[in-house]
Amino acid sequence: MSRIRGKNTSPEMRVRSLRIDHNTVLLNSNEFYAVEFRFPTTTNGTARNNLADAPVHLRDSATATQSGNLLTAAPGMFVNPATADLHLLASATNAIDKAGTLGSVTNDFDGDLRPKGANSDIGADEFTTNAPPRITDFRLSATNCLISFGTFLGLSYDVQRASEVTGSAWSFVVTNLPGTGGVVQSTDTNATGQPRRFYLVRLSP
Repeated sequence: MSRIRGKNTSPEMRVRSLRIDHNTVLLNSNEFYAVEFRFPTTTNGTARNNLADAPVHLRDSATATQSGNLLTAAPGMFVNPATADLHLLASATNAIDKAGTLGSVTNDFDGDLRPKGANSDIGADEFTTNAPPRITDFRLSATNCLISFGTFLGLSYDVQRASEVTGSAWSFVVTNLPGTGGVVQSTDTNATGQPRRFYLVRLSP
């Protein structure tokens, strides 16, 4: 999540296929450009899916392909820009799920896999949430227990059961159930034969 100046250090050097992809740059008007490609010998570069508050600049006949960049970033999009915490907030909807997925960029700044949602996020951070799932409905159907809970797209969930809340081993009903962004349902078959049953839903590790 730092400023990248994509240039070669002398006119004699030849730079090809320079990739400036998925960076987050917040300059607060301290610099003119977030990314700069310089010199005629800088060719076939890319500046893709970068999130910044300053433009990408081609100088001295340098060439680079630009796509998917959002260059109107603002401090309110980030967790705590004053301390250089440029993780995206959930409200940064103009960056979240708005990037074309690049086969060469499979992880974000923290090592989290991309994409977490329908598409990758613009910038260095792939937004994720640690919000716990909430059970929205629980009911019986014949001998089965049906557990419904809210999910986030791109995350996976485990459903567990136990005969007691404490002092009892929790077993898995289902693991790695994909979230949809809405309510999903898990079925615990033949569950009514037990005197009591407790359930919990958690994010998959």
